[in-house]
Amino acid sequence: MGSISVALTQVLSAIIDLYCFLLILRALLSWFSPNPHSGLAQFLYRTTEPVLEPARRIIPPISGIDLSVVIVIAALQFLSRALLSSIGMF
Repeated sequence: MGSISVALTQVLSAIIDLYCFLLILRALLSWFSPNPHSGLAQFLYRTTEPVLEPARRIIPPISGIDLSVVIVIAALQFLSRALLSSIGMF
């Protein structure tokens, strides 16, 4: 049973890392004016907005700069490290 929990923790950590990558892509995409109807833009908005929108309610933009992406990535990385340290991998 121990190896299943280790594998599950590693998979969850990999999913968190992938989601952080999507958040970074979304932030980079926001610097440009992408076509909102493009498949990539729609995919990024649909997958990241459910997490970013509540974060924006808690942390409003400061001088027009949206820090929600940075806060969410930091929180997710903390969660990932906590998961990995719980199985002794970090």
